[in-house]
Amino acid sequence: MCPRESVEGVASAGLLSLNLSLATGLGEPQYRLAGLKYRPTKRQRGSVRGVLLLTSPAAQRLIGRFAWIMAWVGLVVGELHALARHATTDGKEDLNQPLTRAWSVPASHVLRPLLDWSDPYTVYLTYGKIWLPVFAAFTLCAFVVQQRRRPAGLEKWVWRVALTGYVIATLSVFGDYYTPWTEQSFLLLSVPGLLISLLGSTVLGIVLLRDRFRPRSTAWLLALCIPLLIGIVQVTSLGNAALPVIFAFAIAGRRIARDQPVAATGPRLRPDP
Repeated sequence: MCPRESVEGVASAGLLSLNLSLATGLGEPQYRLAGLKYRPTKRQRGSVRGVLLLTSPAAQRLIGRFAWIMAWVGLVVGELHALARHATTDGKEDLNQPLTRAWSVPASHVLRPLLDWSDPYTVYLTYGKIWLPVFAAFTLCAFVVQQRRRPAGLEKWVWRVALTGYVIATLSVFGDYYTPWTEQSFLLLSVPGLLISLLGSTVLGIVLLRDRFRPRSTAWLLALCIPLLIGIVQVTSLGNAALPVIFAFAIAGRRIARDQPVAATGPRLRPDP
């Protein structure tokens, strides 16, 4: 067999065994093919590591814990980000909402040292940077949940749509707060990322509820993400609109971190290998 063939194809044929003793950083992974040592290409090694990131129980627990922690970080710092936005020229319009003004004005006075250390726009951009690790955490956790589900049929395609939206949304956060091309990022990434994420999350939540997914709170948060978004923008800012999806996968991530099952409870459940 040609050693340039993909590692995945060889592994699926049962002809390749991977020695992970070097995964701790002591050297490069070793492979055996038909009794002979085989050194894969750099691209193939990267592909294997990517698969291991989502299939290794230890890595999955770490990602789940990371998603749970970053969800709470996003909830707290996200409100500072909203307060910083309310101080900008464009963000002052948010204070026309009675519920937003009711908490934002007094909170801005109490937290003034955290908001007036620079000009309003700089403070707004700085706090906005926290969304990148938050989005990255829940997106990684979504991939882990999808991998554990091993979906089929409609659910498989809905996962693809939702995950595409999450990846685009994560890239949009990077473009919005880490590059000078904020307007271009908003039009090319933020808007499509938001729309695809909302559509994908809603349908995914409905499908998971149908399939009796556990935890149920994850499925409900996904299914209701659009009405929850409408409620959130009435109280805080659009930057916090992703919190329902973020906490949906944070809750699932917490179960993963505790070695609890994240799956269906009915006949669609497929036992772990």
